[in-house]
Amino acid sequence: MNILTPREKEITVLVATGASNKQIARQLFISENTVKTILAKVFEKTSSQSRTELAVRWLSSQNLVTRPLAVA
Repeated sequence: MNILTPREKEITVLVATGASNKQIARQLFISENTVKTILAKVFEKTSSQSRTELAVRWLSSQNLVTRPLAVA
């Protein structure tokens, strides 16, 4: 997650807490379109396909959650 800019990290943390784009926009005093644009870049940089996957990747990178081993 060191590849993210400070703003991208800020938005990622808010996504990990369950905030919606509208909530993020209001909290950071930016437009919802800006949030969407930044999230698209974050998804690309982190190879995440969803907000949930992004949140898990962020929490894992902060050692706040561990991923279970895959069961064969």
